[in-house]
Amino acid sequence: MINETNHIEGGSAPGTAALHPIIARYRQPLIAYVVLGSACLWAIIPTHLVCTIGRVLGEHWYSIYNCMLLTAALLIFMTARKLKTPALAWRVWDLALCCAIVSLIGKMIPLQRPDGAAHGFPSGHALTAFAAACLLMKLYPKVSPYAFAIAALVGWSRVEIREHYMYQVMIGALIGIIIGMAAAHAKEGSGVLLPRILRRRG
Repeated sequence: MINETNHIEGGSAPGTAALHPIIARYRQPLIAYVVLGSACLWAIIPTHLVCTIGRVLGEHWYSIYNCMLLTAALLIFMTARKLKTPALAWRVWDLALCCAIVSLIGKMIPLQRPDGAAHGFPSGHALTAFAAACLLMKLYPKVSPYAFAIAALVGWSRVEIREHYMYQVMIGALIGIIIGMAAAHAKEGSGVLLPRILRRRG
């Protein structure tokens, strides 16, 4: 069962039980962030095959990135409906709104992409993927390691296919972690942004 302030029954992710609570909370995003940075450094050596893999990861409508986001949203919505916990589903919309607003604000900063195109900062793919992984880490700790692995791969792919510079991806991922952790650990009914807006309008 899900408690709105706790994760699904089944225990914590493997290897976290003996860790300090603060370390256990941030271990997965920290490891994924370090892996992302290391992978982005390797992405400066392009090859045709690797670039193709990078596009499958995050460039097309059928990309692994889009599949990850859709699967995460459906999983949470279905669980919220089954347990009759609408506040759980609202966390998805809250997370999406926060990511969209931060990404739009960032796009106002005149930083270009490697190909000279505008709106390069921050990487929206890295931001959203890491934010979603953090939300899954709170609700589905046994699934979240795979989500963080995908998030790191998606972030790397944005550098590999020359859609973003490394710093744009790394900062996007960091912002995503902050937003995701805030959405995951917000008090029930308060949320990060959306529930507050709806209460004021009501």
